[in-house]
Amino acid sequence: MALLSDDLDEASVSLTPEERIARAVKATLPESDDPLLVQLAGVWEQVGPIPIPSPTSDPRLRDAAMVARLCRQDPQAKVELAQLISHHLDGTDVISTERVDALIAPLIEAGIEGSIGLFVQHRGDLSPWGQHLSWLALQNQIENQQFVRNHGRELVEAILSPEALPVHRWSDSRMASLWTSLHRALPTDQWVEVLNGRIADALAQDIAQSSGRIPLVLGTLAYLSNRSVSLPGGWHTAVTRLLATQHAEIALGIISAQHSHVGLSDEIWLEVVEQIGVGLSSTDNTISFRVRISVTRLAGFDFLTTTVRRALLEMLGATLSDGAPNHRSTAEQLLSKGIGGEPQPRQRTKSNDYFEKRAAYWQERLKGLPDEELYPVKEDGEWVRLSMADVRIDPQGETLPLRVQSLVLKTGHREFQTGDAGADESIEISVGTGNTYRISGSILLFQDRPVLARLRPKWRRWAHRYNSSRLGAESAEIRSNISYQTLVLLNPLDDETGQAQEGWNQSMTWDDLEKSILDSLDSKVRTTRLAAIEIVSTLKLTSALDQLISIWEKSPDDVTARALLVLGDLRGKYMLISVLKTLETRVTRDAQKALEQLILIGDPTAVNQVLSWLEVPLAQRNRVLENQLPMALRALETLISNERGQDVIPRDRLLQALVQRTDTRNLRSYAIPMLRRLTGVDLGWWNTFSLTDTQERNTAQQEIADLWKDWWARRTAKTENKVKLTPSRDR
Repeated sequence: MALLSDDLDEASVSLTPEERIARAVKATLPESDDPLLVQLAGVWEQVGPIPIPSPTSDPRLRDAAMVARLCRQDPQAKVELAQLISHHLDGTDVISTERVDALIAPLIEAGIEGSIGLFVQHRGDLSPWGQHLSWLALQNQIENQQFVRNHGRELVEAILSPEALPVHRWSDSRMASLWTSLHRALPTDQWVEVLNGRIADALAQDIAQSSGRIPLVLGTLAYLSNRSVSLPGGWHTAVTRLLATQHAEIALGIISAQHSHVGLSDEIWLEVVEQIGVGLSSTDNTISFRVRISVTRLAGFDFLTTTVRRALLEMLGATLSDGAPNHRSTAEQLLSKGIGGEPQPRQRTKSNDYFEKRAAYWQERLKGLPDEELYPVKEDGEWVRLSMADVRIDPQGETLPLRVQSLVLKTGHREFQTGDAGADESIEISVGTGNTYRISGSILLFQDRPVLARLRPKWRRWAHRYNSSRLGAESAEIRSNISYQTLVLLNPLDDETGQAQEGWNQSMTWDDLEKSILDSLDSKVRTTRLAAIEIVSTLKLTSALDQLISIWEKSPDDVTARALLVLGDLRGKYMLISVLKTLETRVTRDAQKALEQLILIGDPTAVNQVLSWLEVPLAQRNRVLENQLPMALRALETLISNERGQDVIPRDRLLQALVQRTDTRNLRSYAIPMLRRLTGVDLGWWNTFSLTDTQERNTAQQEIADLWKDWWARRTAKTENKVKLTPSRDR
């Protein structure tokens, strides 16, 4: 209530949310018997000393007091907690499961002796919230190599134990982060030893939490396979069973990666074909989508033996008659592409026996087909070098290269690769018209021109989100502008160079790619030069500043001005300001980016322009301008969160404009969360998302908007108490 109340007393109005919490805790703590409040007092030193509970008080309260003292770096608290754990583990003084659940996370975080033993003993007793905090504490600890050497293997064995598998919340974001961090922390030989005999249970679908657990365990198998590690015996039985499920993509990736490392027998591949056939008979949309992608990938494997290849084609033929209706067209396409066939006339409607006839045709065709014709004929392509760098892009921070690699291959030939999470990262370059190419059938590339794109499929549906480790996964979260993209550069090669350098080259560095971008800035081709300037702007390459200044002095334009502004040079700022007015009548990508960048640096002209747009009355608004405001509000919020907009943005004017903009659904979902973060007042906006009926949810959100208008009316009546424009730290 100290933080979220919309009707504060006079003494609390001028305080920040942090100050309100500290004052409320300090006033309530002496008379409180709430363990959670006592623990909170340990974090907030402003509340004063921690009260010492009496020996007869609730044991949970005494535990909380020790944890609070531990937060205050009290050495005696460490001794008392270590003794408490020791007595519990040896049976001298057993504590309840409820107390263990509250103690485990802070004890692990503080590195108290015996805390890992306590976790191992009670791994199946933790509540979902206790698990969430424990995963966070463990992830922080495994950054210490000594901790990994002492407890890493024991920790993985405890997580994979039969009694813990159905209890742990494997879908928890902290659990996923911990598990993937353990990949790199624990040596591969220890992983193999731990997984030996445990893979079947870990990949079982008939116990709880399998939807979150199976992808993580499959990711472990994929990570090991990519490092040329032979998986323990019996792995293929558990993995191939998943080919008929929604996990088919990752399962097939592991199988293909193991085949490239140790080679798999025809018996295993025939089992793969059989399970894919089972998946093609499913009508479940989730399973169908994954299996359809997997069978398309399987049909492209050119390393399959003739026995397996023929079995695959026969299975596709059988799918035409016996498979699910939504897979028949896929089977027909793969057969036509794989071995060719008579062209069929276009039919608006298909007869009831159409697919039965097609199945009979393909079965008859396969009977007399020679082995050498089972594989599609590949045309001889041209050699190219594909240079790639996965980067983490933070518009307000540093651009971090994650992985840099180079591949020399022929166009039209697929290079099979599986990612560390089991996803298909195979690459195939197709030739387009002129000097254009396409990578994996999607992203358009130009010869010698750098391109920045979301190459990895998982990044196209991924948003980076922040949340407080103490508030937890279910708390309201802030969407960040952080993105993950791939920098791609394609260069043609002659036959001699291509044959000599064919394959992957892991020796390429980020400096090599950065030099290529800088060279592109001097290109005589204008489109290549502009593409390089855009990439410099996005990645904030300070090494390009001198070249950009030279380009600006020769030929000033909006793109160069924006890149200079990103790098801290203001000489082109006047040109960017001049294009803002065009957004009122016409939308251009350059004008949008100029507005966003000007807001992010706190330019008063841009900020006031956005505020004036927000203040436009309902009857005078136009659609072109309204579509720009969500982006502008996100940029304003970023500016405020970085604490650089305190003197730029008129406080009351912004709050009034945001309250006014709660009148339409278009901006309500941006304005109300922003109001909540700026003021610390919560009028129930997030609760409306629990309503599944769209009309009912919209009505509830309109009511929340009306509450905000009432709140503002009360605030304006107290003009002597200005509202501080300070971002709430509770998010």
